[in-house]
Amino acid sequence: LILVASHVTSPPNLGGLCRLSEIFGVKILYLADPTVVTSKDFTAVSVSSEVWLPIQGLSPDASTQRDFFDRMRREGFSIVGVEQTDSSHVLGARGEDGKELWRFPKRCVLVLGSEREGMPADVLCEMDVCVEIKQRGETRSLNVQVAAGVVVGEFNRQWG
Repeated sequence: LILVASHVTSPPNLGGLCRLSEIFGVKILYLADPTVVTSKDFTAVSVSSEVWLPIQGLSPDASTQRDFFDRMRREGFSIVGVEQTDSSHVLGARGEDGKELWRFPKRCVLVLGSEREGMPADVLCEMDVCVEIKQRGETRSLNVQVAAGVVVGEFNRQWG
């Protein structure tokens, strides 16, 4: 599992994403600016997880991301966005037979949107598939750290 958080800008959120990525065994975390790991706001939440997790830079520019996604596809990865869309797969949904309706591909690049705006349309159209978290309440969205934790946790449940 590779996590792309190039559209996330808040250092505390990025620190939390780094922490959960390291804990859940994400192979590489991509950030728009990897120097954020020196930020006090980042390290207050990351609790040194950046020491053990490979972090690389990836511009949020749509053209750069398109090239990156194309390269990852050539390497056998599927590009999976975390976004509520008309065609998103609901994580954990089951059919009448009790079987899961959708499973993560084993070689997966998971892409997060920004804290306020979600995934930009010019990046969203590059996703092979999108997933969303089933919600029961009225609040429309989760904090990006929480959403990533749920989604990465579900990936780990499926693939160990």
